[in-house]
Amino acid sequence: MSESNFLKKFFDYKQVANNLELGICPQIIGYEKCSKKKAPITYNKSWFTLHFVISGYGFLTEENGLSSRIGPNTCFLLEPGSKATYGPDTDDPWIYAWVEFSGTTVKKLCQKADFNHFHNVLSCDRFEEIISFFKEIFSDYDSSTNEDSRDIFYASVLMNIFSILIGEHEEEATRESMSDKEANVAKIIQYFKANYTNPNLSVNDAAKKLFFSPAYLTRLFKEVTGVAPSQYIIDLRMREACDLLTKHSLSILKIASAVGYKNQFYFSKEFKRYYSVPPSHYTKKDENQSE
Repeated sequence: MSESNFLKKFFDYKQVANNLELGICPQIIGYEKCSKKKAPITYNKSWFTLHFVISGYGFLTEENGLSSRIGPNTCFLLEPGSKATYGPDTDDPWIYAWVEFSGTTVKKLCQKADFNHFHNVLSCDRFEEIISFFKEIFSDYDSSTNEDSRDIFYASVLMNIFSILIGEHEEEATRESMSDKEANVAKIIQYFKANYTNPNLSVNDAAKKLFFSPAYLTRLFKEVTGVAPSQYIIDLRMREACDLLTKHSLSILKIASAVGYKNQFYFSKEFKRYYSVPPSHYTKKDENQSE
């Protein structure tokens, strides 16, 4: 991202009065175009801070010694008393905006955005939108308004930022979870296709073999396919039976056995329920329709 037009100075910040006891309370909002010689900072504040890297690079070394190189379109969270150290790259120092904040809802918001002790750096697809809030604060907002009004405005800006971060995380989580679900359902379908000829095949059997609970397998399968797994097994068997009836001269007993039915009469009953004609009349019905 190019340097934003709100950077009228190398450094600027706004102190928030916080006369109102809001659920999320910005303390300081600022930006800085760091110099190559700026010394690293060890964080020791009693509130949270979010940094948004606009351009350039820097590093973040956490208390456990894990170090990350951080560049544009990325934000990182510093937690109260974390003792993390951060600073600009000596060749291409970063420009960042930041907001320091506290409040009763902060921990929950950070968790929902996917910040945690092991994951305090996030990339952001809607980074320009987030930076536009800082532009508004430093370029457009009327500082002559009263303190309570400014407090509400600054809190609303921070809530908008979290709305974007949480929204992006939830979209990603949904994509990932659906991908995982589809992969699991593919395994279930593969198992059904490999075992539909076994008369003992059941949802409980599949769940046991694939290490799912029967309730979870049923819920997952229906969520992804729209069909209950027990119905899918019936559909699979009936389609195969239909194929055998039209392509091979086999007895009803052999076809029933080939698609997983021990009892020929039960198979015929199920077939008639499914196709509205008994299997002995299915090929004749098919021939009549083709004339």
